[in-house]
Amino acid sequence: MSADLARARDAVTRLRAGEDFDAVRRALGDAEPTPLPDAWISVEQMRDILGPTVSRTVLSLSVGAVSDPVRSGPGFHVVQILERQPDAAPPLESIRPQVLARYRSQASEQALRAYLDDLRARAEIVIKSQD
Repeated sequence: MSADLARARDAVTRLRAGEDFDAVRRALGDAEPTPLPDAWISVEQMRDILGPTVSRTVLSLSVGAVSDPVRSGPGFHVVQILERQPDAAPPLESIRPQVLARYRSQASEQALRAYLDDLRARAEIVIKSQD
């Protein structure tokens, strides 16, 4: 067993015994290259920060649960779920500019793709030899 896995398992044991997460992290954890913000984040933001493997684990845990060590590219992760907020769509008025920008971007991409497809369909390609 690697030293990193042993530390991760020790962290799980201590957390499940009720020790404070920050104390266990200071004692056994490595510096986080991209720490999670101290605020609510979306599932997409979590995936961007933690990656898909750790995110799947987070989504499978109930509030208060501590994960087993989770292996990912950078090493092992131990996750404890403190709170969970149900998914809720924000009011349209609060995200209207982002929705419109996304719609316009997609419409522009579709129009460009259709234009390029039409140009290809109508193109006449002639290959001349250098003779």
